[in-house]
Amino acid sequence: MIVEEFHGAVAVVTGAGSGIGHGVVTALAARGAQVVAADLDPAGLPEAPGIRTVTADVTSPGDVRRVFAAADSLGGADLLVNAAGIAVTRPLLEHTDDDWDRVLAVNLKGSFLCLREAARTMTARRRGSVVNVSSIVSIIASPTPEIAYDASKGGVSQLTRSAAAELGPHGVRVNAVAPGPVPTALYGPPAGAVARNIPLGRLGTVEDIVAPILFLCSTAAAWITGHVLVVDGGRVLR
Repeated sequence: MIVEEFHGAVAVVTGAGSGIGHGVVTALAARGAQVVAADLDPAGLPEAPGIRTVTADVTSPGDVRRVFAAADSLGGADLLVNAAGIAVTRPLLEHTDDDWDRVLAVNLKGSFLCLREAARTMTARRRGSVVNVSSIVSIIASPTPEIAYDASKGGVSQLTRSAAAELGPHGVRVNAVAPGPVPTALYGPPAGAVARNIPLGRLGTVEDIVAPILFLCSTAAAWITGHVLVVDGGRVLR
């Protein structure tokens, strides 16, 4: 069913140059969507039919407007996946002001700016779906010291709930996924001890996270909003 789901849809995906964002772009395009793929680093942006790439900084309101202008030229965004994110691994007492500001700017402010821009089109048309990428560290503390990242992802989860309550009456759904440990080029492989704490016995893959994102984007999730879906192999159970 999902193979047919996105024909004719216009999607915006941030953080599209690597990891989960890259996986979402290619999966949506393969299923018939027209995708605006945005990333600050253009080197990893996927090139394929149905994909329009935009080099953009999600912390810049002007850049975010350019991303959605590209979507408007295709008919306007039906879907938004906020996957842009960064992390700083450093003990609390060594975290700098700049570390905190940058992580919160990309992970939380960037999600807000893109959500706000998408909402302009979606509320006017009374339809649309937004999926934010949060993390299980919005629920439990990270096993490595990255306090700004943890705080930013807690903010993303609450941003999701608040926006869902406000935008639901306008026909717009807002959900999030909260991935567990997934090796990506950005974050590298988690420590072996992390894998031993996962009841399903393995680390996640990008594909493990992309599939739930596609579900939340799809009409199969038409009566789901304000939900933060934990996808972690059971990690938060331990």
